[in-house]
Amino acid sequence: MANLPSLTLKANKLWAIQLSDTEHRKWNNLENHSILVFNWEDIQVSGYSSQTDIFIAVAKKYSEHNNDKIKNIASGIYNFSRLRRGDGILGVDGERLVKKVGLIISKKNFPESDYRTELEIRWISKIKEISAETNIFKEDLEIQKISPRMLRQLQLPDEFSFDDEFLFYEELISTGDDDGEYIKKQISSLNLEPILEQKKISEKEEKGGKISLFYGTNRNKIDTNDVNEFYGDKLSELKYGKCEVSIPRGHVQGEVERPFEIFDIKIFSERERKHVVVKNIIEMKEEDFLSQLKKEINQFLEKSALIFIHGYNTTFAEAARRTAQIAWDIPFNGISGFYSWPSCGEKLSYLKDIEQADSSIPFLETFIEKIVEETEVERLHLIAHSMGNRLLTFTLNKLSSKASFSQKLKIIQQIVLAAPDIDQSVFKNTILPQFQNVGSRRTLYSSDKDEALHLSEELRRGLSRLGDAGDSLFVDNGLDTVDASNVKSGGNNHSYIFDTKELLSDLFYLLNYGFAPANRRLQARIKNTLTYWLFPK
Repeated sequence: MANLPSLTLKANKLWAIQLSDTEHRKWNNLENHSILVFNWEDIQVSGYSSQTDIFIAVAKKYSEHNNDKIKNIASGIYNFSRLRRGDGILGVDGERLVKKVGLIISKKNFPESDYRTELEIRWISKIKEISAETNIFKEDLEIQKISPRMLRQLQLPDEFSFDDEFLFYEELISTGDDDGEYIKKQISSLNLEPILEQKKISEKEEKGGKISLFYGTNRNKIDTNDVNEFYGDKLSELKYGKCEVSIPRGHVQGEVERPFEIFDIKIFSERERKHVVVKNIIEMKEEDFLSQLKKEINQFLEKSALIFIHGYNTTFAEAARRTAQIAWDIPFNGISGFYSWPSCGEKLSYLKDIEQADSSIPFLETFIEKIVEETEVERLHLIAHSMGNRLLTFTLNKLSSKASFSQKLKIIQQIVLAAPDIDQSVFKNTILPQFQNVGSRRTLYSSDKDEALHLSEELRRGLSRLGDAGDSLFVDNGLDTVDASNVKSGGNNHSYIFDTKELLSDLFYLLNYGFAPANRRLQARIKNTLTYWLFPK
């Protein structure tokens, strides 16, 4: 245990998983309640960091461990921080015996920059001791919800089984069928019933659900039943359709919850209960698609629609999941969809993706034109991210030049350029003169913390990107520039507009109400006599 990350133990407070040799002797003195505190300061990483960042931090600290050991420790840190009120956990002593079953009754939240997580546990003490070697624990530092497999280890009948992991108390309360009643009777033998009666589902917890999205794509279709591989990365004709995406219960605003990956290799399979999952994809004929979209739009008073255009290194399924998260988290008051051009979905295909994006301009043009002209939409909002801005801006300039589209151009309302990977000089001299006349408002989000754009700039030997901030911040007439450098994000800080509460809140007021920057809690600043807007610290 000496080589594993340390725990901060307060006076008379003990933790729940794997006590050290010096601590396990205190186990018998545990009361019914205890405070469980984790402190990862020696690794210098927050439990709320991304899985990749945690893995890298653990690997640096414990370079003598093999990959499996490092993965297990990193997984423990990540999962511990995401335990919630109502989750069941197990306690294992220094001799690898399961001694306790507990229920989390409260969680203290610390700032995300902090290294601590604190939970209050209520314990059930009378259970048979079980060896942790009997597949209860597969990892050295795993802290996890109680699963059906674990319940069976706790001497529940053999016929007691489930297809999937479940939230320990919530389904027991909400299930109304005979199986649900049977489960409650079995659990009562572990003295959990009094806790279940006192425990109520938090009204503040995200309930999750499903969201329906429309889409357009010029990707090739692949002959597979796997929704995550439904479309490929080759150029093809324009296609239309709808897909359904599920949002998990306990979803955290700004996150696209996915299975743990290391260097793009999935370690675990996706689960609807834990992850944002594409449930189904239905490709439709053009006339059927537009007819159905028209009906759905007319269900909203303002007849609004939102289209998201993704950036480079993005598959169709990834675009669907991100669109679902954006529309869900804002939330957007209208129908939501996305356009997926054939990005290769690979980091090393940057140059190829540029060509694929440029080749997709005519298809996106047709897609937007069809929706505007044939669905009775009255307010169309467009969000592009990274390389997707290249595709969107050139497309809108082409549409604005078409005489047949001039009467419909006013339907395009909010245009959001999120971390755009476009050369500033190209944008200023080639795109902006015409682009500034499209839409009711054009908003540019920039950050000097965006590492992806820094790399893009290096590849071009110093040519500033439109999404740069700091000394390179782009400000011009016809554009609301918002400097989001003070907003903390994760990873390479390239998706800050979608994974931070501050930016999602700003999008809410922009897309749903059309508020100007002065009405969105932003601070006015001046550069070259022109006003731009700053998120305060």
